[in-house]
Amino acid sequence: MATPPHDPYGDQPPRPAYDPYSQPARPPARGHQPYGQPQYRQPEYRQPSREPVTPQRFPRHVPGLGLVLATVGSLIQLLSLTVLPWAARAASDDVSLPTLWKSLTDGDSQGFGDWYVVLFSYPLIALGVVLAFAAVLESVAMKVVWGGLMLLGLGYLVLRYGLGPLTGLFGSPEPMSFTTAEIILAAGALIAVVLVALALKLAVSTFRRVAGVILLALSGIHLTAVMDLVDATAFSDLSIGAFTPSVGYLLTGAAALIGPRRLIPGH
Repeated sequence: MATPPHDPYGDQPPRPAYDPYSQPARPPARGHQPYGQPQYRQPEYRQPSREPVTPQRFPRHVPGLGLVLATVGSLIQLLSLTVLPWAARAASDDVSLPTLWKSLTDGDSQGFGDWYVVLFSYPLIALGVVLAFAAVLESVAMKVVWGGLMLLGLGYLVLRYGLGPLTGLFGSPEPMSFTTAEIILAAGALIAVVLVALALKLAVSTFRRVAGVILLALSGIHLTAVMDLVDATAFSDLSIGAFTPSVGYLLTGAAALIGPRRLIPGH
């Protein structure tokens, strides 16, 4: 029996029909791990846990030590101006500043203590309080107010005890009739005007230190004037009220030197 001729294409499987709309197979996506391995993922960023904030047990705004001393010193000065006795006329007769001022104003002022009570007692205490708070708060506005009031007061002293006796104004008996006290007052006031003008040009921090020195010096000037007023030879001869303005000047002077320092840092 004869064998049919060998067909070389007869053993191949039939080819599928051509589909013009079929798309070629896409390559695997980048990052795809073959053979069923899991895909790599970057670890997620987690913020560190914050510790719970404990509530504060003290006021948020605590006044500074300088402000406390300035307030206490000002209250002491207020008491010394009104009710506390400055001197003793007799063993049981203590007189306050208003009584002293009235009696010396009605008469003639003779010594340093008399002039201090009549001219400087009230203004110095009032200006000292303004100066202390201007230094403690480091306030430029209060510094300018203090300087303006000082210049007004010193300008009056220069006119009253310098120009007045020179020209015969302000009740002077005749022109060029200077007394020793008037010369000292006018010259001292003129020097003080220059010093105040220089102080106003200082930086706030430097002005604070200068203010502290001035207030501490006023403490000693007050005691010297009161001892001269009552002819005292020792501090034991003074009434307790005579020391209160000095204590007030010491406290306000210390407050100016300390400045706006906080009792609790950061608050």
